[in-house]
Amino acid sequence: DLIGRLSQGAARHYHNPVRARWEIAHAVKAGIKAWSVDSHSELDKLIEMVPPEGCEISPRFKLPVLGAAYDFGSKFGASPELAAELLRAVADRGYTPSLTFHPGTQCVDPHAWEAYIAAAKDICDMAGVRAKRLNVGGGFPSHRVAGVEPDLTGIFDLIGRTTARTFGEDAPELVCEPGRGLCG
Repeated sequence: DLIGRLSQGAARHYHNPVRARWEIAHAVKAGIKAWSVDSHSELDKLIEMVPPEGCEISPRFKLPVLGAAYDFGSKFGASPELAAELLRAVADRGYTPSLTFHPGTQCVDPHAWEAYIAAAKDICDMAGVRAKRLNVGGGFPSHRVAGVEPDLTGIFDLIGRTTARTFGEDAPELVCEPGRGLCG
């Protein structure tokens, strides 16, 4: 709501994959058009409450990848197989199919993004769906990690190269959420 008041044209996303029905109703009323899910029950709630026109739903997936100060995969995310099922269901219901992941807070290993991008391609292939966008999460390191000089340019270059190489002409648009890295 605050972002909507401060910047009325801002693209706002509701990418916490678990939410109450009242939160969904509030977000729909506020004009939220981008969502994430990591379970069939959460997808069912969105299908029930969110009109598909112009709305994107991104299955959030996880991998056993190390390199972050805190592994969000232990908290949120579907297996690649479940993410493929969810992606197929999103496309079948007329929503814009996309994917999202988060390698974990303060991730200092750029190769974590390589593994996730490769898995995103596998998920699209399993689902038989082209993802419109790929949200490469947050997790970007900041100076807050002792002894680590973040190489954001190297990470972003690797993400771009890996996406182009992995997806080719079917490469999804890239989106990122640099929250803590940006604040740091």
